[in-house]
Amino acid sequence: MHLAGFLKNPTAYYARSRASITAVYIRAAWKQPAFRRFVFEGIARKLNRSGTLEPCAEELALLGEALSRKWLLALYDHLRDQSTRMEVEWREEFEELFPHLLDDLPPIDLPDGA
Repeated sequence: MHLAGFLKNPTAYYARSRASITAVYIRAAWKQPAFRRFVFEGIARKLNRSGTLEPCAEELALLGEALSRKWLLALYDHLRDQSTRMEVEWREEFEELFPHLLDDLPPIDLPDGA
């Protein structure tokens, strides 16, 4: 697959052929808001179903290679704000995947009574 072909419909390629997608492709497609939304929402759905980031570990590793600190922090915010899972359920996994972000992550919002 060539980059130009991928960029015509990155969400479709990403959904079905992630194994052949590189960080270069992700960086190029990241300029498209619909692609960013598709990726973020897909990860949040997997987190909601499983309660863990394990099902998307490879995807997150690729994003870690492709995205800037700013976008990885935006992913964290999206998961915290949009997931039905409590932040304490997956925060440690996120920190293990992205240890270079530790100093930039916000404090955990603990539920009342915790």
